[in-house]
Amino acid sequence: MLVPTLLVAFCLNIGGVLNNQKISFSKLFGIALKAQLIFALNYLIAISLKAANMVTFSFASVNNNFSFQSLLRFFDNKNLPYWLLYPLQCVNVAEAVHILFLSLGISFLMKQKYGKSLLFVLLWYGMGLLFWIVFTVFLQTVLYT
Repeated sequence: MLVPTLLVAFCLNIGGVLNNQKISFSKLFGIALKAQLIFALNYLIAISLKAANMVTFSFASVNNNFSFQSLLRFFDNKNLPYWLLYPLQCVNVAEAVHILFLSLGISFLMKQKYGKSLLFVLLWYGMGLLFWIVFTVFLQTVLYT
């Protein structure tokens, strides 16, 4: 949980520096850490749904807590290329709520309107997330082919 929090804070810090905004890294880290709790809560909900047999899973997908709530749900996994599975899985409900909470924290920190903070987070966190997805897909492609 520490590494993703550092990466999120780093992306937001880069955005703040490039926009000439005086934001301390420690405050951005605090916001990112609080927003990361969304993923912890999502994990707890996913485990509860699986334990109650409300979400189907197999031994191969038992640790995948995003496929049932992501864009991947709308596609047939067997017909998709392997490299497309992870990007579709990353567009999920927990990620959307995470972005909304990050935006709320940035809005309070920078004392600006929520819409402006949302655009800031979508741009800077979004670029970091896109880089992460491309990097992960590249590694998966290199390692598994």
